[in-house]
Amino acid sequence: MESRNTNAAEVILISEAVLPPPGILTTCLNDLGESVQHWFLETGFPLPQSEAELANFTIEGWLEDLNKAMTAKSQYHWKNLISGDLESYQLIIDERARFGNIEVHRKVLLDMFLGAVKSCQAEGHSSLAEIISYQHSLFRRASLVFLAMTQSLERTINSWKDMYPSVGDALLSKRIQISVLQGAGKEYTFPKTTWNDEYIINHDDLDCMLSLKWLNSNLINVFISKLNAKFSHPNSQQCVAYLDTNFAYHYILPASKPHNTLKNSEGEIRSKPLKALKPRFENQNIRLIFPLNMNNTHWFVGLICRASSTMQIFDSLEGGSANTQVYQTAYENMQQVWKVLVEAWSDTLSNHKQRWKLEIHSKQLSVYKIPRQVNNSDCGIFAIMYMLHLGYGPHINNEHVPVSYRLPARSKNLAGLRLLLLEELGL
Repeated sequence: MESRNTNAAEVILISEAVLPPPGILTTCLNDLGESVQHWFLETGFPLPQSEAELANFTIEGWLEDLNKAMTAKSQYHWKNLISGDLESYQLIIDERARFGNIEVHRKVLLDMFLGAVKSCQAEGHSSLAEIISYQHSLFRRASLVFLAMTQSLERTINSWKDMYPSVGDALLSKRIQISVLQGAGKEYTFPKTTWNDEYIINHDDLDCMLSLKWLNSNLINVFISKLNAKFSHPNSQQCVAYLDTNFAYHYILPASKPHNTLKNSEGEIRSKPLKALKPRFENQNIRLIFPLNMNNTHWFVGLICRASSTMQIFDSLEGGSANTQVYQTAYENMQQVWKVLVEAWSDTLSNHKQRWKLEIHSKQLSVYKIPRQVNNSDCGIFAIMYMLHLGYGPHINNEHVPVSYRLPARSKNLAGLRLLLLEELGL
């Protein structure tokens, strides 16, 4: 790796000495320099500032300092997580969110560097373009260290929640207790969106987030709303719609309403998340995801995946013969729902003739292995996590799922995951 000395003009920050005369390009370069400084302040990474630091600067030494900073951060994160102190835990969760914002900023800056190089070249400032290109290389190396630090935090949280469930359990109880004390009798409203109606939960609902408690439909629906906001917006690369428990109850299982009532008298689809998906209905990657409930005692998940021509069941419990019949009923109703959508929205012959197959992912009837619950209480948590994972891709624990949200193969206590999901509610 290169280890030569350099000068102020070559160390990330753009020296005024090398800037062209005042103009649009100079303004852009100044903005870039200020943004880079701000990024380093956000990360806490060291950046050479004094003349002495600049005179002794080497890339190898600098990257070593960055890696030391990353190691110190990782040790700090682990110490706070295992402490069992709620305030310390909250600091880590807040930093995790902050890292997400810094990561967005990182990607923007990388694009800004490339744009600056092209602008310098276009205006005939070839030597300046070389300097900016070199600075881009340095920033990219630093940003990769930050990316490693972000991934390290995700792995740290993941290891902690699997290794210290009792600590997570205690933190979860404290977190919910404080929420109850701060808002006794309070209701939390999740406003109406393009994809969902308004949902309201209270502290009785929130109490269901405690370890080994069953999740109710109110909580499931709130998470559905959050998932739609995360994955279903038009700019999302995923072509996904999440349908709530009411939709699933009425049209999938047990299917209490005729399927033609999905449409109004004008023949238009009523469901909000489906209507939001209409402009992308012809997309071959479309996925419809929904929670299903078996006899008011067990949550599992249904998926309609156009790309694979499959209708899938994800069940965290062992499936017996009675369950197999339930899966078959859900499968038949999924086909009816799809038929209504095709009749309403598609002129493509292949959509009308699409042949589906049922794939069941349960303990006994599994196309591929998925993590399972080992108690009688966590089916709701598994259902939410399955749906979250399916937003990132077609498989559970796929490579795009954040590491801290990966499901363990077996766990008797998902307190750590319940804590993370509680943070997703933003209460």
